[in-house]
Amino acid sequence: RRSSIYSLLSRSSGPASKMKMTAPVRTEMKTSSSVAKLQEEYSTSFVMGSKYEMGELPVPLNKNVTLRRIPGHFLAVKRFSGPPPTEEKVETYKAEILDTLSKNGLSASKGRTFVYQYHDPFATPNFLRKNEVAVAVSDKVASAVEKIRK
Repeated sequence: RRSSIYSLLSRSSGPASKMKMTAPVRTEMKTSSSVAKLQEEYSTSFVMGSKYEMGELPVPLNKNVTLRRIPGHFLAVKRFSGPPPTEEKVETYKAEILDTLSKNGLSASKGRTFVYQYHDPFATPNFLRKNEVAVAVSDKVASAVEKIRK
């Protein structure tokens, strides 16, 4: 999947036909990681620089790669250093996040787990890699956070 995204940046057409890879790379699992792996319910994406408008981005030549704007959302996150997490580590951190939310009277959206990776996968040694496992919080929690921020 990451190679499909890389090909968008290195072999595409349009006004910004080539651009540098950005961080983070985000993997979304729509169900538990073991079920997602079996059903291939993963999606991988990355954040385009804020200086680009949608019409300025490279046009994907691979039909499996799409460009879309992701609406703002709130996440509960567990940060850690090290190599990309195993499925077991993602599930462990997800359980920790859900437990912390529950203990604080909060809830997560159903079925959405994210893994964010902030490193060059080819050049950064494992001990310097920064990762996050995240779950989207419920609309009720997001609304409460928005009120606090204002």
